[in-house]
Order: sequence, then C-alpha cells, then structure tokens
Amino acid sequence: MLGKRPILFRCEAVVLACAGVAAAMSWGYGVPLRAPLRLYLEKLSGGLMWYATGLLLCLLIVRVGDIRSWRKGDTRVSLALSWQHYASRYLRLRFLVHDLRLVHAVAVCFLVFIQLKHFVPSVNSALFDEQLAVIDRFFCGERLCGELLLQTIGADAAPLMSSAYTFFFPYMGLLLMVMVLQRDAEVARCFCAGFVVVWLAGIFLVYLVPSWGPCYFFSPAFSSLTGTEVAELRDGLWQMKVFLDRFPQSPRGAFMISGFPSLHLAVPVLGSLFLQRIHWSCALLSWLFAAVTFLTTLYFGWHYLLDDLGAVLLGYAAYYYAAMDCEKRAV
Repeated sequence: MLGKRPILFRCEAVVLACAGVAAAMSWGYGVPLRAPLRLYLEKLSGGLMWYATGLLLCLLIVRVGDIRSWRKGDTRVSLALSWQHYASRYLRLRFLVHDLRLVHAVAVCFLVFIQLKHFVPSVNSALFDEQLAVIDRFFCGERLCGELLLQTIGADAAPLMSSAYTFFFPYMGLLLMVMVLQRDAEVARCFCAGFVVVWLAGIFLVYLVPSWGPCYFFSPAFSSLTGTEVAELRDGLWQMKVFLDRFPQSPRGAFMISGFPSLHLAVPVLGSLFLQRIHWSCALLSWLFAAVTFLTTLYFGWHYLLDDLGAVLLGYAAYYYAAMDCEKRAV
C-alpha cells in the first residue's frame, strides 16, 4: 500500500543483499567464510556497548537540560521528573526496538564487509598501484604525495599522526552513537543507510581497482615510520596477507589490504554531512577530523591521492543516496 513503511529499513535491506552476495561468492570461489559467528558476536557486542554508553550520556544531558531550565526561572525539576523526561524519549519499547535494529544492521554490515573484502584477490588479482602512483607524481612533483608529506612534516611527528589516524575507531563509535540516539528517526535511518553503503559499495569499488597502497607497494619510501600503533597495524595486515598467500583455504584471518577508495576518509565525510543536519559545532569538529584523516592516510602511505579523492566522492554519493531514499515516516 502506498505510504506503508517497508518491513526492512533501507540499511537492513542493503546488508541482507550483500550478505547473500558474500555467501554466493564463498560458494563460487570455494573459500570459507571468516568465522562468521565469532565476528557477528564481536561486532554486535561492540555496538551494544556504544549504545549503552550513549543512553547513559543522554540521561546526563536530559538532567543538565532540566537544571538549566530551572535556573532560567522554570519550576524546579526533580530527579524523578528528569527520569520521566528521559524515559519518554529513549526507553519506550518502540524507540528501543528501532535503535537496536539500526545497531544490529551496522554490526552485520561490518561482518559482511570483512567477508567481502577477503575475496579481493580472488575477484581481481591485478594491482593498480603503478597507475595510481602516476597521478600522485603528476600532482606532487614527480613524488608520491605521501612521501612528500612525510618529508615536509618529518618522521618525528609519527606518534602524533598515529594517534590522529587511530582516533578513527572511537570517532566511528561516537558518530554512530550520536546519529542513532538523536531523536529524529528519519535522519537516523538515513544515516545508517548511507553508512552501510559507504562500507559495502566501497568493497565493490576495491574489486574494480585493487591496490596495496604506497606503504606496501613502495615500502622503502615509508620505512622510517616505525614504532607506532599504525606501524603495528600495517605490519599485522601484511603478515596476514603473507599467511593467506601460503594457505588460501585457511579459515583463519582475512585479507584486509586495499587502497581505492579510502573508507577511512569516506566515513568522516559522510558523518560530517549528516552532522550538519543536527548540530553545526559537531559537524565542524567532524570536518576537521576528516581533514586530519586526509593528511594521515597520505602521511602513513595507506593511500594515494586518488584514493582520498574517491573517498570524498563516495561519502557524498552515499549521503545523497540515503537522503533521497530513506523512509519518510518518523517512528
């Protein structure tokens, strides 16, 4: 019936479709799925922890808001009344079910993402690092952009840049927490639709233009970047790649190396666009983080310039897709 809300949210439908693709690819290539139950429980528990943390913060925000209203001359608000205000906005069953469906969809998105990314060498064994490097050298004076940035900033800045790069993980948790718990249900569903599209569409772009990235393909240029969390992450991913080269049918580990586009940058671009709809100061901070992420992805040699430019386009495309196609009725 016209106007009737679909059974599945847009993000749930996208994740379900991509899960089917991953299962079909596993069967077609004869490659086992990567510990799906363990990864599902791990991603879901992480999402639930962020959601629970967000609920506690919302309780504090409601109480502070009530106190501010009282100080402006309104009737004094008791703790019990603040709790009622909070419960009416966050703890109603339909709100909890709605929020947890979104949290669950995002958790399954990461599970499916890992499965799909593992198939990159099977789908397309070619590498486009040389071609991507040509674009870098065109814009950065015959050098890799990351190499030039490293020379300009210096290797001594690596610990600080590493902290900025790895802040992506708490940033993503905070972003999801804010977007799910802000009380415009339509915006929450739109955001989650865009979020899963960034991750899952990003993998299909990787299938088209697979690459390792400068830190692996042109490793001597970034050999001075050691002793940071980013360096440990880089080395761990390479060790897993080497292991899977030797034992491609092993159910252990997953192939997680890719270049174009930089999903590390696409996520804060998408997040910044959505945050502009709810709070300008949060959006400003998010855009600043996106700018820092742009620099760190080049500095550590994770990505070429075109990877980051593609990430910006992907973030905008996912935003407009979600804004156009999200559900129109509020919860």
